[in-house]
Amino acid sequence: MNGTLPPEDLPPFLLMVPADEDEARAAMGSMDDQNNPLAVASMIAAASEEPTKYLRALRQLVTPESRVAWGDFRWVQEVLDGCGMTSQPNRALGDPDVVYVKFIVDDDGITKQVTQDAIVSLRAIMTMVHRPKLGGWRAHGLGDYVAPELVPHD
Repeated sequence: MNGTLPPEDLPPFLLMVPADEDEARAAMGSMDDQNNPLAVASMIAAASEEPTKYLRALRQLVTPESRVAWGDFRWVQEVLDGCGMTSQPNRALGDPDVVYVKFIVDDDGITKQVTQDAIVSLRAIMTMVHRPKLGGWRAHGLGDYVAPELVPHD
């Protein structure tokens, strides 16, 4: 299901320095709104810490077409362990209904902002798709980028 995007479709590398946590949270928008892809990605990351307890909710936050690939969601916590989520998704080129949420290694717990002075380690990409008929944004893949043409749409 996951694939590698051509180089021209890849977002730039992330370069980061410490930042104000309140400003970063404000930039992310409402974190309880399924019309915010970052909110849905955050819900999945948080719920994956107890996948058995939140399995039903987790299954509702991913595309129906990808539910088999997500399985019991236990692997999600392993992938995201020690990671932080970036505060802005990257839109897919040519498809406003697909965005990529990046999870970076967070070895110091400090909120950071993009700059040209420091490099971070990218752990995983969550491919998100806007599915109004399902109630908002849904995750379709976690790991590498999924090309927009491979992501189901409403």
